[in-house]
Amino acid sequence: MLAELCGKLENHMEDELTGNVFGTLRYAAFEKILKPILKSCVRPQNLAAVIDKVHCEFFGDKIIFWQKTKLGEPDLLLSFDEVIICIEVKYSSGLSGDNQLEREAEIISRKAEGREKILLLLAKESACLDIVTDSYRKKIFDKWGVQLGYIAWEDFLDALKTLQTAATLNPYENIIVDDLIKLLTLKGFAPFRSFDIAAENIFADKYFEFGKEISMSDTDINIKNAAAVIRRTHENVDKFLTQCKNLAKSTGSNYELLTEKFLRWSSDVYPAAWMTDGFILLFKRNDNVTNTVYGIEVDILSACVVVIKYTYNETFDYSARISPADFGNYDEPLWKFENNTADEYTFIKVPSDNKYNLNGVIFTEIPLSEITADNVEEKIFGNFEKLATL
Repeated sequence: MLAELCGKLENHMEDELTGNVFGTLRYAAFEKILKPILKSCVRPQNLAAVIDKVHCEFFGDKIIFWQKTKLGEPDLLLSFDEVIICIEVKYSSGLSGDNQLEREAEIISRKAEGREKILLLLAKESACLDIVTDSYRKKIFDKWGVQLGYIAWEDFLDALKTLQTAATLNPYENIIVDDLIKLLTLKGFAPFRSFDIAAENIFADKYFEFGKEISMSDTDINIKNAAAVIRRTHENVDKFLTQCKNLAKSTGSNYELLTEKFLRWSSDVYPAAWMTDGFILLFKRNDNVTNTVYGIEVDILSACVVVIKYTYNETFDYSARISPADFGNYDEPLWKFENNTADEYTFIKVPSDNKYNLNGVIFTEIPLSEITADNVEEKIFGNFEKLATL
């Protein structure tokens, strides 16, 4: 892990991530770090009450990595007196077959010996929502008496940061938590927070090349700072779009995602694709209105998110494949036609003979500076609800 933190290697192996995180955590008391993380992060939250029944300090003899069985090789088993917990860890890959979790449920059912049984998927939030919240799977697990849940890596990282600031850990435990925070941040698990990226000099005025100290000119420093801000901005856009996708997939959402990947103005084969400054996601509302599409466009140059409703003259084909080549169909109407602004919403006058088969477009612009992780649902889906009435 230290070699990875110090930039000596780049590792995308799930087993390595599992060993680094939980192999490190077993050196600390269960009550101090892992238990509060599991309790605060587990979904559904009622599973926290089961985890709370566990009381132990040292648990190095209760954690089993990759135990081979006829049904499979679970990443992690926590075998306590009160409950047995199986954790399946995912980094960038999917499940090993459609029935991997079912096989692991059977494994812990056979090992439980009267104890309560929990099976957790630890993955990025979007992957957890796709896999664990499926109602069909829940019914399958019922026959094994296994309670299925998940923990998002993003929440796991946030829980570590909470422990870091809670002043409940000793210096040794703080080192463990600090290293894990650095590791999970390096892995890209930090969730969207806001678009507030300061353009401060984040590079020193000197750097080292083959052991030789080299002074950087002001131009070099400015270029590196500009590149860093661009990179961090695009990382934030990706995290923001991921949060919007997750909200649409969450239980009780009134919207369904139409584009699993965001639309862009060009494909990656285009020489200037790296300059991308506009991103679009499309959604449909679950109200049986089939000629309406809702969208968000992140416009970096204008530093805003455009929340849009497109109304078509006939039923919109939700099953059609939407690709980057279609970007203009959703982007051009925002600037091509005359518009009138009334209060916070802008109404676009669409000619009846337009090539997009549009009947009307309504949108509002929200400055990026006003959007944070806490208000994404209100700013985006709340505006979708208002647009539905216009």
